[in-house]
Amino acid sequence: MNHRRLALTVRLDLRRIGCLCGIAATAGFLILYLTAMIVNPNHRFGQDFLSDLGVDEKGGIRQNPWPFNLGCILAGSLAVPFAWLALRPALSPRRISTAGVVVFSLASVFLILVGIFNENFKGIHGLVAAVFFLGMVVASLLFLRPTLQVPALGRPVAIISMAYVVLAVGFVATGSGLVEAAAVLTIITWGFIVALRLLLAPVVQSAGGAEPRSSAAPP
Repeated sequence: MNHRRLALTVRLDLRRIGCLCGIAATAGFLILYLTAMIVNPNHRFGQDFLSDLGVDEKGGIRQNPWPFNLGCILAGSLAVPFAWLALRPALSPRRISTAGVVVFSLASVFLILVGIFNENFKGIHGLVAAVFFLGMVVASLLFLRPTLQVPALGRPVAIISMAYVVLAVGFVATGSGLVEAAAVLTIITWGFIVALRLLLAPVVQSAGGAEPRSSAAPP
């Protein structure tokens, strides 16, 4: 019994760490994104692309690329443990959930690459950015049913997932900087809400001492 309690405590601690990683990833990116716009006042929100903040010169004007690029690297790095320590234990142990976590993690790695290979790398940047957006679309679709089955997440999270999918497809179709910004802010909102609700949700131990799962939505 003591071993089971210890194992449960460790799993709960890891889940909390994962949730905190998710909160730090989303809040950290948002703070650094806002910082990038403040230190680069020539950036036109909704007209320029987000990645335009990641280069040291745009339109002949010097820029500070570090806040945006650091935001991408930080968010991608923290999103991976968030996926495996918080999302994976909370979702049903089915292949679709595992597939969603794997795709989400891979997309997060490509977000790191977006911060490393900025627009100065042209073709490479376009490739890693496209894989990131596409990966998040696939992950969002894979997460739809599993998140609906978790009371702590449910319909609100599923709606945000679908909103991101629509916006991401809209960005590909229109190439609009405003739609791109809306898509990125939507997936950031999704990550923050999921991490926060899983952190606050009551947890029960499954039969047989299996991994703990979120049992109800937080008040």
